[in-house]
Amino acid sequence: MSTRNESATGTTAAASSATSLGPDGNVLGAIAYLFSPLTGILIYLLEDENEFARFHAAQSIVFGVASTAIYIALNVFTTVVAMLVGDVLGFLIGILSFLSQMGIGFALLLIWLYLLIMAFQGNRTSFPVIGPIAENNLL
Repeated sequence: MSTRNESATGTTAAASSATSLGPDGNVLGAIAYLFSPLTGILIYLLEDENEFARFHAAQSIVFGVASTAIYIALNVFTTVVAMLVGDVLGFLIGILSFLSQMGIGFALLLIWLYLLIMAFQGNRTSFPVIGPIAENNLL
């Protein structure tokens, strides 16, 4: 997890500067993660002045879409495999799927919380895979 700092004052200024929606950039950045990707999409579309808030909104969109895709792919995979192997083995695969979803869900919760807190503190934290995707494709 890398934090991109143009300078200590530049990052703070961007995070605390006014936005077209009203609240400071750090507040909008944190709000973007609340109901990711929905709030990220709203802030991304409505905010046109503050680059800090737009970055976190874009990263929120990518994070929310990737999280949803992971869950859908895992569910489809385990459902198909469980149907193909039979009752007893299918039941065991279902249990393993449940446990893996709990672990993945907890990891995603920690990542979400980290990104939300970093945005609120005014840090432009680019998460390893999703940050560059958001910067290159949405900004």
